[in-house]
Amino acid sequence: MKAELKSVSVVIATHSRIEPLADLLDDLRSQDYPAGLIEVVVVDSPQGEDCSEVVASARTKGLNVTRLLTDNNLACKRNCGARASRGQILVFLDDDLRIGIRFLAAHVSHQIELGGAVVSSSIRFPEEWVRESNFYRFRDAQHRLTAGPEDRSLPNPPHRVVAMSFSIPRTAFASLGGFDTGFRRYGGEDIDFGMRCASAGYELVTSMEAKSEHRESSATMRRYIAKIELASQSSAPRLVGKHPELRQLMTFQLSVPGSQARLKVRLARKFFRFANGLRIAGLVARLLDAVDKNPRLYANSAYRFVNAVALAASPREFCQDDNFMSSGTQ
Repeated sequence: MKAELKSVSVVIATHSRIEPLADLLDDLRSQDYPAGLIEVVVVDSPQGEDCSEVVASARTKGLNVTRLLTDNNLACKRNCGARASRGQILVFLDDDLRIGIRFLAAHVSHQIELGGAVVSSSIRFPEEWVRESNFYRFRDAQHRLTAGPEDRSLPNPPHRVVAMSFSIPRTAFASLGGFDTGFRRYGGEDIDFGMRCASAGYELVTSMEAKSEHRESSATMRRYIAKIELASQSSAPRLVGKHPELRQLMTFQLSVPGSQARLKVRLARKFFRFANGLRIAGLVARLLDAVDKNPRLYANSAYRFVNAVALAASPREFCQDDNFMSSGTQ
């Protein structure tokens, strides 16, 4: 593989997560990959907590890292970092991830083997979180993939491309025009990007070897559902407008009603909106948060119910945190 080593640019979109960013930069500094082939571009915004000292500290420790400022919008940050970088392979990471020492080597290996592809990382939550929290047990199940012992990667449907941790050749990213900055609020830009990659003929896979650990902060069921509801209301209509084929998925049939939905789906949406109007889902979400540390009271169906109500919601029962109202913040 040494004869085929490629230069890698890691683009990190960050916003007011100083300690997690420092941990991720340490992980990148410890990669089992030639340091001279790695550059890191941290893209921040003036609205967030200043991370310049963390970046400067990583630079003094030998990491080739720079910091840029742009609008506080995930699509803008990722595009800005990609434009400023020089590596043959682009790797996009969110600032609340941890990665192993073989992470970049695994991505490069897949890119060489596949001749250029969209390679998503395997994303899981910390094992202790999943073991001790019903909420993270539910969330982790959404990330889990079934792979055999010989599987290095699995095919990835375009709507499952997750921009928080993936790689793509620089030339492919440029040909696609980057992320759509029209997604100004939470969510949608990664699904849109995956759909455009598939339409352009790029292979989409999830790597079983490039593993990311998602260490998000201050998450509860109510906070998570607020993000789902906001994405449903602000991003889903734009997604379906650009990619009508997404209406085939239950998620979009619930969040963006249309004549293509089956009768039982339309009835389900009415039921979930009725439940939202009665604030039943909010009460269930509070109850789930209250029993979060009791594994005997784990009820997957209750989590799925609240999630469905958020997708179908009209009034913003859950969206009461101003952090979710800003433009595309993480």
